[in-house]
Amino acid sequence: MADGPPSSSTTPAAARHCGSPGRTERLLQDITALDAAVDRMALDDRAPIHPARVIRTARSVFPRDTVLGVDVGALAQHIGGAFPFFRVYRPRSVITPSSFYGMGFAAAAPPAARLVHPRRPALCFAGDGSFQMVMNIVPMAAQYGLAVTWCVLNDDALGSIRDLQEHTYGNRIQDTEFPFQPDSPAWPRHAARTANASTTRPPYLTP
Repeated sequence: MADGPPSSSTTPAAARHCGSPGRTERLLQDITALDAAVDRMALDDRAPIHPARVIRTARSVFPRDTVLGVDVGALAQHIGGAFPFFRVYRPRSVITPSSFYGMGFAAAAPPAARLVHPRRPALCFAGDGSFQMVMNIVPMAAQYGLAVTWCVLNDDALGSIRDLQEHTYGNRIQDTEFPFQPDSPAWPRHAARTANASTTRPPYLTP
């Protein structure tokens, strides 16, 4: 919406919002600054690897028509599904449970996306908690030849709930940390585990 005086039919609140001088320019400046901040996170080469590095690398590898799944979790939803970490360029290209917190919904959906759009890659960001809800989707996808890339952002916890326990309940952590993790990278034919920022390029991220 262009800057300028509001029309006579505009409500007072909307008039103040739409008529704010330089609003569009300020918004573009804020987006540019936010993009630069994410780029700095993605260049961080410390271990454990920063999720932004994985997410930005995936965006550089996968084509614009990729179907993206974003599952529930502190890393997947709050970073992978947040603007501008992974930019989306097409409508109806994102699968997410949104605020319903249906853990595992988006992690299980990409094989179906390959059935609907067989020529479009399917990528999913999932936390280790959400992925463990639907790990049986992996052999099913292999059985039907549905190529999917799952990026499991592993923090050894039900991260979003653990954060609440830490910050709201005085660090009283109850049953949200995983002392044992299944070796999921050992299952598919093409998979790998990485904690090193230098190993986030293909073949670990391939459509």
